[in-house]
Amino acid sequence: QTYFVGYRRTDGYRDHSSLSKGAACGKWFYTTDDKKLNVGIITRIFDMDADAPGYLSKELADTNPGQAASFATTDGGKQENRHVSLHTDYDFSEKMSWSLKAYGQHLERNRWCRWSDAGSQSERIRDEDQYGAISTLTYETRDLGIDGLRLSWGVDYQYQDNIGKRFTTVNRVRQGAPFRNWDYTTWYWGSYLEADGQINDYLRIIGAMRVDELEGDFKDKVNNVSADMIDFGTIWQPKIGAVVTPTEGYNLYA
Repeated sequence: QTYFVGYRRTDGYRDHSSLSKGAACGKWFYTTDDKKLNVGIITRIFDMDADAPGYLSKELADTNPGQAASFATTDGGKQENRHVSLHTDYDFSEKMSWSLKAYGQHLERNRWCRWSDAGSQSERIRDEDQYGAISTLTYETRDLGIDGLRLSWGVDYQYQDNIGKRFTTVNRVRQGAPFRNWDYTTWYWGSYLEADGQINDYLRIIGAMRVDELEGDFKDKVNNVSADMIDFGTIWQPKIGAVVTPTEGYNLYA
């Protein structure tokens, strides 16, 4: 078990730049007596509330770098993150092991910003839900006539459901409907095979192939426009690398 709590507060160097944030985390893991299975859960929370002093012209910054911009007296933002992940590691044998991680998180941010005296303040909202899982199967052997070989097969999946909104505001008070209202989702999956061989004391070779698929849809609710993600097709990514050790303590990689 591991528990963590943190808090930070600062008034900031410039006027109107105070910040306070807090975080907490808990980890609970269990390992069986034979050491083959390890399972656990991790939870994290984070909250932040910050002011923003705005942008100064060079002349104002040279005269008084600690001042806040006159138009940014209510700029700033709030953010909160919530995260949970599940972890499983299992050793089938001394040579073969499996790892699975699954996670979900919620990210939310409200930001009020004004860029110049002539411009207006806007509220920018990010509201995102993200989920994913990563599985890795690994086999290690020294029975093939080389110093060591590790074969890995990985599969991962990600899903996001995101909202992005913007409002015109006056001192953080909304002035009507949003002028941006985006709602978009993405799906992603990928898989790879990798061979990592320590041929001898002087040479290590890594070869791999990865494949990915992306999908998603997008809605602009202000302009009533919908669109699918660009079809990238199946994305293939080969990789090959070598590590040469001419003398102990020095490696050359290409």
